[in-house]
Order: sequence, then C-alpha cells, then structure tokens
Amino acid sequence: MPEQRQADTPAHTPPQRPPWWQQWWFRLSATGLALVLVVSAALWAVPRLLCGGEAGLVRVSGECVGVTDGSYLFPAERASLTNAFPADDAGADAEFDRFAEDFREVQEGIAEQNEKVAASGDDYVKVAFLAPLIPQDDRSFDHTRLLSSLWGVLAAQKRINGSRDFYDPAYPAVQVLLANEGDRQEHWRHSAEELVALSRDADHPLVTAFGMPLSSQATQDSVALLSEAGVPMVGGAAATDELNREDVPGFVRATPDVTDFTKALSRHLAAEDLDRAMTVFDDAGLQEGPDRFVDSLRGAYARDIRGVERLSQQPYTGQSLVKPPTPRLFAGIARKICSAAPDLVLFAGRTNDLAVFVESWAAEERDCSNDVDLTIAFMTTGLSVSRDDAVMRDLEEADARLILATTIDPAWTRGADSAPEGYGRFEEAFIEVAGEEARPTLVDGYAAMAHDALAVAAKSVRATALEIRESGAQDEGLPLPAIIAGQEKLNTSPEDMVVGAGGTLSYSTGGDGSPEGKPIPVVELPADKEGAASEDYYTTGGD
Repeated sequence: MPEQRQADTPAHTPPQRPPWWQQWWFRLSATGLALVLVVSAALWAVPRLLCGGEAGLVRVSGECVGVTDGSYLFPAERASLTNAFPADDAGADAEFDRFAEDFREVQEGIAEQNEKVAASGDDYVKVAFLAPLIPQDDRSFDHTRLLSSLWGVLAAQKRINGSRDFYDPAYPAVQVLLANEGDRQEHWRHSAEELVALSRDADHPLVTAFGMPLSSQATQDSVALLSEAGVPMVGGAAATDELNREDVPGFVRATPDVTDFTKALSRHLAAEDLDRAMTVFDDAGLQEGPDRFVDSLRGAYARDIRGVERLSQQPYTGQSLVKPPTPRLFAGIARKICSAAPDLVLFAGRTNDLAVFVESWAAEERDCSNDVDLTIAFMTTGLSVSRDDAVMRDLEEADARLILATTIDPAWTRGADSAPEGYGRFEEAFIEVAGEEARPTLVDGYAAMAHDALAVAAKSVRATALEIRESGAQDEGLPLPAIIAGQEKLNTSPEDMVVGAGGTLSYSTGGDGSPEGKPIPVVELPADKEGAASEDYYTTGGD
C-alpha cells in the first residue's frame, strides 16, 4: 500500500517562471550593474595605468599628477617647449634632445638613490619635493629652473645618504618622492592629500614636504592643508612673507623672505644718490586670486625703501604664468617713465616680465625727450637674467642698470673667497650629478635653494631621530610633531646648523621660520655681471 503523505507536508509545486518581460528586465538589470562596475573600475584604473600604475599618480587633463618615487618618469614634451626650442630652428632639435635626456636622467638618478635606500636594510623615511613637474617654457618656474631644482635635489640626496655632512647617513636614510601639483598647480589638493596619506605609513612614513618654489595662492593653500595635518615643510624658493611659521605651523624655509630681500636692497640703495621712485607692479599675477609674491614685495617696498620721493604706482597685467609677455605690455608705463623721469623703479612682478620691461624701456628711451638715468630694483632667486645678452645690451643702450637682491652671487661659481662655507661642497655635488656643462645654470639659484631645503629637512629629521634613539624610545618611531620641534634644534650649536650652498643656516626658537645666517648678495647689472664678490653682504638675522 503506498505511503500516505503527511497531512502537514505541502505537495511539491514546481517553481513558476516569471513572465518573459520580468526575465528580460532582470537580465538587463544584471547586465547594467556589471557594466556600471566595469566602467567604474575603468574610470578608476585607466587614469592610473596611463601614469605607470603608480598608486599616487592619476592622469588629469593629459598630465600625471600626484606622487611617485621616481619609477614613473615625468616627460619633457616638445609641444610645451616651443618657445625655447622652436620647430623651425635647425639647432633646436639637438638642444631639446639634450634637455629631455638631462630631465630623464636626473629623475632616474633620484629613483636609483631610492632603490639603494630600500635595499640597504637601514631605517629610512620619505620626503617629497612638491612642485609643478612637467617642463614648461613660459612659466615663472620654467623648464630650466625645474631641471636646476631637480639637480639640486639629487645632489643633496646623494650627500645626505652618502656622507656625514648632514648627520649619520644611515639613521635614517632618505628617499625622495616627487609630487606633481600640475602645470599651473591646479591639482595641488590631490598631491597634498596624497602626501598626508603617505605621512600615516607606519613603517616608512613621509616626514617632510619640501620645495614649494612658487609664491602663489596654490602654494599657500597646499601648505595650509599640510600644516593642518601636522606634516612638516621646508620651503625652497618661495619667498612671500605670508609663508611663515606663525601662520603656517611646521613651516621653515631655505630662502630669505621678501622682507629680508628688501632690507638688503634698502641698505644698498641708501648709499646711492637716488631721489625719485616709481613702483611698477603686476596687478594680475596668477589670475587665480591674490599674487602673494607681488603683494609681499609691494608692502616691503613701501615699508623699507626710504629716503626717496614716492611717485605714482603703475600697474600692468602680468602674463608670465600664462603666456610669454611682449614689450607692448609695458609701452604705456615706459612713456610715463619718460615723462615723470624717476631715477628709481621698484619692480614688483614676475622674473619673466623683468626682461620684457627692460626691453620696452630701452625702446622708449631712444626717443625720450628727458635724460633719464634709470635704476631698476628687484629681488629674485637667481641671476639667470645676467646670461641674457639681449637684456644686457638693452641696459647698456638705455644707460640703465638693474640692482638685484638674490640668493647666489655669480662670483661664488668662480671660487670667490666671499662664498659661504658650504658652497664649494654643494658645487662639487652638483657637478657630479649635472656635469661640468651645467655649471652656468648655478647662477639661477634654484639648484642651491632646492638643495638647501632638502638638507634642512634631512638634518631636522635626523636631529629628532638621534634624540629619540638616545632616549631609548625608538619603538615610538618618528612622530611628526617631534620633527617640527626638531627644526628648532638647528640653532643650538654650530654642529647643528645646516652648512648649505647658500649659507650656514639656523632657525630661532619661536622665529618666523626664515633662516638666520643667509647672506643676500646685491648685484648691479651689467656692471657686476661676473658677480659682486662682496665681503659685506646683508645677512639674515644679523642686520
């Protein structure tokens, strides 16, 4: 007799297939979800794969921005350098090839140093050079200054990891990362946030960002973000007064600030027989907000240049960070100089605009009814303008002169006794990485300032590490607040000072983060084209 089904057990009912339209909708939904996931993955991965797969690099608007250890090489693209290497110039091809090779080799040199550090078995930390890293020829921080800066970085890194010039080379060793902010620093936030994330690495943290060669709003914003996250910083060429330790905790710099440059100018001009001053200033600058450099310089001129009658202030709309300026930019101002006949112009603009201003004045001076012997005063990181034969010729034809406060005296590059104690060692290291043919570029100052910024970073980190080791607290690692405090330890004794390319630098406890002990040469061009070679430089922290 067949087994009876239990009354409470439901009979098996085959599953009902949903209607065809529901089946179609389910399949479409699943396909759509998969497609969304694939597209999302592609949107995340492709921009990174285009930048070599580096975790911190992403391609935006045709440029790789973010942070790399040197395994990705930023390219030198001819299309961005057509002013420096014109397509119709027979010699430009070879010149561009040489530049591109130098730019590639210096990045490879940094990557090689990083690999050696990782393979050494020594304790090491990471620091990051923060700047626009795609070569451009029409920017204030142009391709030549970028290459000089990287040569300075590599020279410093080799000294830091291979000598006792900046304390024990093995405790800790230093890897250098390269952080690209974008062509006009428009991606500063992405790079700064990547640096903050790297500072949280428990094993080999990023302990300092250095470089920051531009006095710009983007620089101001990025250092504010890093400061808020507790990441120490060492500025290179950026000189604006608003970059200071009081407003940006954790910040020091290797270069003097604008106020110190202007004080050096003021001391020099006080000995000159000059009576009437006109200020020429850039009223546009970065076109992204206030131009921190111009604002600082105009304020310092008004405060520190004394003993002259003040004439009008003449604005111009600067373009050196957007496109190359032309003499037409200053034609109206040149006519006003002819009419008012000042003997001093206080120039507050970008370095690239200065040469065009001189050219414009020289053209106007030929037909000027007044006899104007013009002195143009300015401050600049370096004296690349001294190598511009056209500018020197314009100055001589117009019976005009430049008086420039700067970081490097060209006389130092020829072995003058006035060179700082550490300049010779820096120059040897620079020639080792850049070659003898690069020696003339030393006058631009960017190699020295990048070198000194990294040297300050390394020595402050090691001062902290040594103190922690001596206390027996190595297991605590290198807390970032301790490194910030370590910056102030660079003033306690001569051996703790940084014997850099630009001077023997120290930092006052509670000071504003500007270096003490930095000589500021004031050079007159074209008369001092070979350098001032002065034994009586204005020195920061002393006068």
